Amino acid sequence: MQRPCTCDFLHGPRTQRRAAAQIAQALLGAEERKVEIAFYRKD
Repeated sequence: MQRPCTCDFLHGPRTQRRAAAQIAQALLGAEERKVEIAFYRKD
């Protein structure tokens, strides 16, 4: 099984660290969680 991608490279200044941590924790524990997060792109 592959490790889940939390897409840390897409997190920007408006991304709350707590939300990112909740996503990572949910992926590691195979839990379902609803979190709003801001993703950014290079351009």
